Order: sequence, then C-alpha cells, then structure tokens
Amino acid sequence: MNNIVVLGTLAAIFILGLFLRFGVLAGTVVDTPVRADARKYVTYAYNLSHFDVYSGQRLGTSSLDSKPKPDAVITPGYPVYLSLFFDKEGPIMWDQLKSSLQVQTFLSGLCVIFIFYIFSPILGHWPSLGVALLTAMSPHLIVANVYLLTETLFLFLMVLWLFLLRVIKNGNSSMALVVLCGVFLAMASLTRSWIQYFIIFLGPFIFYVVRKEDRVKVVGGLVAGFVAVFLIWAIRNSISTGGGDDSLMLATLHHGMYPGMMYEMELKSFGFPYRFDPEAAFITQSMVNFFDVLWRRASEEPWRYFSWYLWGKASMVMSWDIIAGFGDVFIYPITKTPYQEAGVFRWTHSVMYYLHAPLTWMAVFGALMAWFPSKLKVVGNNVWLIRAISLLFIYFIAIHMVAAPFPRYSIPMRPVMYGLAIYFVADIWQRSKYVRCRVKRLTNR
Repeated sequence: MNNIVVLGTLAAIFILGLFLRFGVLAGTVVDTPVRADARKYVTYAYNLSHFDVYSGQRLGTSSLDSKPKPDAVITPGYPVYLSLFFDKEGPIMWDQLKSSLQVQTFLSGLCVIFIFYIFSPILGHWPSLGVALLTAMSPHLIVANVYLLTETLFLFLMVLWLFLLRVIKNGNSSMALVVLCGVFLAMASLTRSWIQYFIIFLGPFIFYVVRKEDRVKVVGGLVAGFVAVFLIWAIRNSISTGGGDDSLMLATLHHGMYPGMMYEMELKSFGFPYRFDPEAAFITQSMVNFFDVLWRRASEEPWRYFSWYLWGKASMVMSWDIIAGFGDVFIYPITKTPYQEAGVFRWTHSVMYYLHAPLTWMAVFGALMAWFPSKLKVVGNNVWLIRAISLLFIYFIAIHMVAAPFPRYSIPMRPVMYGLAIYFVADIWQRSKYVRCRVKRLTNR
C-alpha cells in the first residue's frame, strides 16, 4: 500500500512538472530566440544536416554549392541533437526548432522521475519525493527549456548517467549496461565540456568502492564506454581540423578572470567585463598571454584576486540571477511569460526563490557531510552513491573556481543540489535523534 502511495505521489509530481514546463514553453515569448550561443548551435546543426560538415561557418541557404570549413570550436552534443529535427534540404523552419524545444521539455520532465530513483536508495522514498518536487518546480530548469541552449539536454544525459551509475555498482549488471553508463557520461561531456575530466576522479573512486572481483568489469567497462565515444570526437578533429581547438577553454578562463565579473569594478561592465578590457584581444591570443596578464593583475591586487578565485566565483556560479543574461531565471530577453502572472507559476517561482539560498548552503554542507559516517539507516551500502554525487558537486564547484562562473552553468546541477540539501537535513535530524537517545540513556542511569 505504501509503495502505491509513493508511486501515486511521484506521478502527481511528474504531472506537475510537465504542466509547469509545457505551460511556460507555450506561454513564453523569447525576443529573437536564435541569438548568441543559440545561433551558433543552430548554425552547426544546419551545416551538419545540409552539408554533413560540423562547422560554425554561416553560408546561408543561397550557398548550397559550397561547403563550410570544418572546425571544433564548440562541443557537438547539442548541435547534433538539433540536427535531428532539420530537413536535409531547404531553410530552417520555426516548426523544426519548436519541435526540438518540445522534445527537450519532455526530457526535462522525465528527469523528475529519474532524480527520485537516484536519491531513493540514499534518502528513502519520502525525502526523495521532496527532491523530485523541488526539481519539478525549479524555474531555472523550467525556463531553460524555452531556449535553444545546452542546459536541458545536458541535464537529461547527466541524470541518465547517474541513474545507470546507481544500477551498475553492485557488479550484477551486464557489461553492456556498464559500457552504456560510460557512454552517457561521454555524451554529457560532449554537450557541456566542464564534466569531461570527471572520469579521472570517478574511475579511482568506483575502483575503491566496488568489490574486488567486480573492479575490472565495472571500472573497465565504464572507462571503455567513455573513451570509445570521446575518441570519435577526437579522431574526427584530428582528421578534419588537424587537432582540437582550445579557444573555448581560453575564452572561459578569460571570462572568469575578472573579480566580481566586472572590469575595474565598473558597474556598467557587470556580466561582460571582457568587452570593456582594452587588453582582451591580447589575452585571447594565447594561454601564455592569459597567464601573463592574470599574474600581473593578481600581483597588483593579491587579496582581491585571491578572494575571487577562492570563494567569490563559487558563490557567483551558484547564485539565483542569470548574469550576462536577462536577469532572474531568464537567459535571453522575453516579452511574455506565465511567471509574470498571478497563479501557480508565480507562486512556485516565489517559493523556489526564497528557498534558493538555504538550499544552496545546505547542499554545500551536505556534500561535505557525505564523507563522514552517516546516521541514516536507509543509506547502508549506498553511502558510496551520495559520495559519488558529492564528488560531482565538489568537482563542479572546483572547475568553476577556475573557469567562468556564470550562474547559467549551474542550472543542470540544481537537482544534485536539492538532493544534497535534503540529505543534509535528513542526516542532521538523524544525528540529533541519536544524540537525544544517548543523553536520555545517560540521564536514566
């Protein structure tokens, strides 16, 4: 009976998540949706579908007799996804782009269910339903679906990978499932590149937590699946472009070097400090130039740069407002959205807004507490899973303490943050019960 109630509640949360997502998708009007990064993704997808060439060069529909030059400036995950909706011939139609948005909105809704099953072995059913509810209501996750950007696809691939990771650890899974887990991690890495080095930390961690007799199978299969997919991209780059392109890495390092995301603390430069920096062109010429300028400026103002890199960037990447965007939860400007109207949309937005700061701090403490012996009985042999999730969260923060800390990048990490926050609350509650029992026993002697 209890399982029926849990499944019924999960179904209701899933329906709520779909209602909010498709309601916002239908009721939001984005001002010039194909702009900035979205325009790049659409261009790559168009060239891929029309010319079978992965390139960001814009030729237009009148240049069908020529081919764009291959490049590797951005990762291929999202452009490949978009290309699935394009016709091989003819111009890009809005209906094609709209279909891609509808599919990614549904994928975002599915994440609500996957998140429940990822955290239920750690927290139990009812706290995990809380994580699913927060995921369903998150306006950041909901609004991300209206943009032609990577956030939703990356979230779906990352959640699928975490779900499979939970399944394969016991060693009873087939090798195909283990390899598939690595494949999904690679696909996520080719959608948002910050996660691509996580395999370096995940491999040794899984090697340590699995049974000795399963280490070769689980770790070997996981790494093999990841490398097999990533090698396709690396070999393609070697053949088509002569190697990879580090301009994206240089750009993200450059964009994150400005304390407070402002050039010389000028408010007008907030979010786009590199546009106001007279040395920007010199910095982006090479890594050597970047480090030379960073070292010089940090030497002149050591405390400002030290505090920025140590905790300022971590704080900013997890903040609520989308800087270098329209503000609040919106990345590109909108002219209309259900969040502007009274009702369930505005109510859920307000709830999540006021919960954001405490949830963020609880997630940080939860990520740290995961490495201490847990008092949660339900955790049991699954303590490794909360530690793997904690490792991912810590890795994300560490990466963005080096790279550009745009809050948009943390949108796919919201469900992970919610799970760690609920874990913190549950573990603290269990520890307090343990302490009360100990005190009661001592006083009764």
